[in-house]
Amino acid sequence: MTPARLYDTIERSNGCLSLHYTGSLPDWMEETQPAFLQRIALLVQRGQIEIMIGNNWIGQDLEFLLSEAATLWRLSIETITGSEAGFERNHQGSCLTLLWPLLLEAHQSWSIEITCTGQSS
Repeated sequence: MTPARLYDTIERSNGCLSLHYTGSLPDWMEETQPAFLQRIALLVQRGQIEIMIGNNWIGQDLEFLLSEAATLWRLSIETITGSEAGFERNHQGSCLTLLWPLLLEAHQSWSIEITCTGQSS
């Protein structure tokens, strides 16, 4: 299924779907399918896609629910190793950072509710 067809299918659905991308796939999508990721961001804002991460190796899934929409940055954690074939880049994990644009006056406060639920996969 092409990214555009997947997006169209999700957009037409009435419920909330979870997309689970692991390893270097998000990096590849960012390099080759940036328009698809921008369209996915709109579905997240509309509540049609939720943020879930997991680790198939240890059998865990995490779900994040936010009281305010945020921008999500995902950074790959990689190591460089030497082998017979030369240097190799290995994906070790991901760093997720949530961003909110804030302009607060002195003594002004802001709060967000983040609910993280974990379960065995």
